[in-house]
Amino acid sequence: SDGRLFLFDLERGRLKTLLSLATPMVLGDLPVSASLGYGLFGPDGLLYVVSGESTLPYGMPLSVDRPAGPHPAARTLWALDPETGRILWRFVSPFRLQGLAISANARTLAAAAGAFRRRDVSVRQFGVLVFNLRKKGGGLSRLSGYFPTAGPCFFHLAVSPDGTLVAAVETPWRDEWGRLYGKYRLLVLRGGPGASPGF
Repeated sequence: SDGRLFLFDLERGRLKTLLSLATPMVLGDLPVSASLGYGLFGPDGLLYVVSGESTLPYGMPLSVDRPAGPHPAARTLWALDPETGRILWRFVSPFRLQGLAISANARTLAAAAGAFRRRDVSVRQFGVLVFNLRKKGGGLSRLSGYFPTAGPCFFHLAVSPDGTLVAAVETPWRDEWGRLYGKYRLLVLRGGPGASPGF
């Protein structure tokens, strides 16, 4: 994708809103983009969308293999009003976000956190970010916690209907030297009043 989000009115069969959330921009003399990778409609009527890593725009004939710098909208979670296209809040993550799950009561949102490459350094941070959607303010004030795992979780997430449990599936991976990290396991995080960790 080129970082644009198209919202269609399906009843009228027309484009309602076009949002340029992570469209290509120029850093120095080189373009950089961040694609929109995943989204879901919540029971609260809002649209939640995540962007990917900073990349070179697809199909451009360039002699370089990586962008000149990070796109300011890379690794971002947005909460949008699909009726108006208004951005209600956003959270810029230090990790790549891979998948979303939300509770039926629109209280808890979970996002899987994956590793990413920064120059020649592999950042090996995996786990789950959990948000309390009933809190006021922007994305950072809604963040309840980061729960690290040894292996990636990718898109394997679920949240209980009442928002007190978050389930994530961890998978193992090998580094460039063949060392194994993580394992196949189901993790269940408990939140709610008085719970530790609380969300």
